[in-house]
Amino acid sequence: MVDRVKKVSWNSEVIALVRRPAPFNLAQAKSKVAELLTVVLRLGEGHHEFLDLLDAGELRPDVLPLAELHPRISGNPGLLWRIRVGAEALEER
Repeated sequence: MVDRVKKVSWNSEVIALVRRPAPFNLAQAKSKVAELLTVVLRLGEGHHEFLDLLDAGELRPDVLPLAELHPRISGNPGLLWRIRVGAEALEER
């Protein structure tokens, strides 16, 4: 995901947003963000299986560890929509 950031986008969106006089290095920023995302996006027990099943068109919250969240996950409109239309439909947006 981090590698998809292009220099043009970086300059027009990020640099313009922060408007600091200090120069930003795209390579250093990508490296730091990749490091942070690795920590933030680390999946726990059952999460990989849940996502694999979701990709296969099944909504199975029972594979996730927090049972008290299962009813909320089962009724989540976004997940129900994804099951109905499939992952391919998400790519069209």
